[in-house]
Amino acid sequence: MKTMMLCILLLAFVNAQSQPSVSFAGKQSGSIISEKEINGNAPLLVNFDEGVVERFDMTAITQGFEMVLSSPSNKLTPEQKELFKSLIPGQKFYFENIKIRLKKDGSSIKTYFIMTKDGPNADVLKRKGEYSQKSVDHLIQNPRIYAYPDFSSFDTSQFTVSSFKIKSHQPDYYYELESTNNLLTPEMILLLKRATNDITVSNIKAADKNKQSIDFLDITIEAPHDAILRSKGELAKAKMMDFVSPASDIKAISFKLRTACGKTEKDSYLKSPNMEFTTAMKDFIRESQIGDVLWFEIMGKNGMGEEQNMQVNVKLVN
Repeated sequence: MKTMMLCILLLAFVNAQSQPSVSFAGKQSGSIISEKEINGNAPLLVNFDEGVVERFDMTAITQGFEMVLSSPSNKLTPEQKELFKSLIPGQKFYFENIKIRLKKDGSSIKTYFIMTKDGPNADVLKRKGEYSQKSVDHLIQNPRIYAYPDFSSFDTSQFTVSSFKIKSHQPDYYYELESTNNLLTPEMILLLKRATNDITVSNIKAADKNKQSIDFLDITIEAPHDAILRSKGELAKAKMMDFVSPASDIKAISFKLRTACGKTEKDSYLKSPNMEFTTAMKDFIRESQIGDVLWFEIMGKNGMGEEQNMQVNVKLVN
C-alpha cells in the first residue's frame, strides 16, 4: 500500500514538473520586451514543441482601467499591439488563458505569461537578484528618473518628474540626496557606484502640461556591491569612524585590520587603540593591490553598554 502511494505521488510530481511552458520572441515569462519585438510577428510557442497555442488573452492596466483583448491564434492581433504601444515603460502586462493543445494526447491545458515593457526605467523596476547590477548600470548610463506606472487613474506617460530624493543607509553615512528635476546629481551617481546597502528612490513628484501633480511610489534598487569601494588615496585620508553609520547604535572604540583577500592574500591582525589608522596599517594598505578586499573589525559597545563588533569590507579601486 505504501509503495502504491509513493508511486502515485511520484507520478503526480512528474506530471506537475512536465507542465508545458510558453515563450514569446525567444523570451520566457518575467522578461522585458521591446516594441520592436512585439511588432516582429512572433508567435507564442510551447517550449520543447510539446503543443500548439490555439488562443490567448492579453491583459494590461491602461489609464486606470483593465483592458483584456483576445487573439484567436498564437499571434498578437493589431489591437493587442496597440495596447502594448499605449503602455508605459516598465509596466507589466499578461498573456492569460493561453490554451495549449498538447501533441501527446490531444488534450488542452491553460497557462499564463507575464512580461514588462522595455524603456527608461524597465530595468530599475526589476527589483531583485540578477537585475540589481543591471538596474544600477542602467541608471548610471541613463541618469534620469521617469514617470512610471503605479496603476492609479492617471496616465503617467503624460507626466514629467519634477523632483525626487535618493535615500540610503550606507556603512559610512545615512544619505538623503535631492534633485530638483528628473536628472541624477553627481553625488547620486557616486553613491550608486559605491553603495553596499539598498537605495530607495523616493519623494518622486511629477506634473503634466496642465500642472496637475502626482506623487509616485518609491523605487527600491538593490546594492551593486558587497564591499565599500575606496582608492588607496581615499583610504589613507580616511578615519575608521567614517565607516560607521550615524544610524548605528554602536559606539566604536578601536579596530583591527584583519586580512586582505584577492591578489595579495595576506593576514595582518594589526590593531589600533582608537579609530585612527596606524603607520603599520597605512603601510599594509600601500602594499596591497587594486582589487584586494581589506577586512576590518570594529570593536565597540551598543546602547546597552554591551560589547559589540562590526565588520567592514573595503575593496581597493583606482
